[in-house]
Amino acid sequence: MILDRIVVVSKDLQVHQLARKVCHEIFAADNLPEAKDIIESIHPQLIILDYLSKNREVEAFFRMTDNNSENVPVVVICSENDKATTTHFAKMGAFACLNGKQDTEQLKEISSKIKSNSCGLWC
Repeated sequence: MILDRIVVVSKDLQVHQLARKVCHEIFAADNLPEAKDIIESIHPQLIILDYLSKNREVEAFFRMTDNNSENVPVVVICSENDKATTTHFAKMGAFACLNGKQDTEQLKEISSKIKSNSCGLWC
């Protein structure tokens, strides 16, 4: 299913292309302050964080949004089969972790779950 709005925190074009496969509009942020402003103004259905290129910023993002009233699912792009990192981000509040920048199938499954729950937990 296609989502309406996704915020991508990454400069990597592969990550942007991945997000485009499951949404109408992507909003790209290069850093955390920019991401926070975008999230507050557009109210996305999903946030994608690129751990592969911005690992410190991903953890800072979770700390920054810990008390955030916006309850938007966050997906983190990790290395393939990196169980320790996946577990770490799940404990921090990630909705899911993708296995690399080519994990289109899992992102499609995630977007379907979010879309089918569009007036539930994340609204």
